[in-house]
Amino acid sequence: MISAIRSGPGAAGRAGTTLSGVKASLATLERAADESESSAGLVSEVARRAGDILEETVQGIEAVRAAVADAQRRIIVLGRRSEDVDQVVDFIAEVAGRTNLLSLNASIIASQAGEHGKAFAVVADQIRELAAQIARSTRSIGDIIHAVREEIGATAALIDRGDALAGEGVQLARGSLEALGGMQRS
Repeated sequence: MISAIRSGPGAAGRAGTTLSGVKASLATLERAADESESSAGLVSEVARRAGDILEETVQGIEAVRAAVADAQRRIIVLGRRSEDVDQVVDFIAEVAGRTNLLSLNASIIASQAGEHGKAFAVVADQIRELAAQIARSTRSIGDIIHAVREEIGATAALIDRGDALAGEGVQLARGSLEALGGMQRS
């Protein structure tokens, strides 16, 4: 006990110093906790804003996908219409072929008619030439339609690729939204 009394005033001083140190440490910890809470609030707000932006991005990409789907439908319609035009061209080519045969038959009959068939032979030659022009034009139209079909196919492939990329973008944005939601919850 005497040793406790002897160490009394020095121990009290040390205890006071220790208590002051603990109070200072607590104040520092309190400031750090306040700063952490403030930082967490800021991070949460930034994550919320980023989530809002990503949600708008997802909606924008989905709007693009809707437009792409509309373009795909229109490309399909164009493909069908080009098939319709192709059928008309085939019919015209068939008519040109028959007209050519008829003009050939008319020429034969005109030559059999002798002098009286000469005027008819001139008309038959003009009909044959007209049939040849129609046949050439029909081939040209067929070539153009073939090129249009190739372009339609290439465009459809590009649209499909764009849609796939947009779908991937939506998935990435949704994954980012989930990650930001996890950050906010944390």
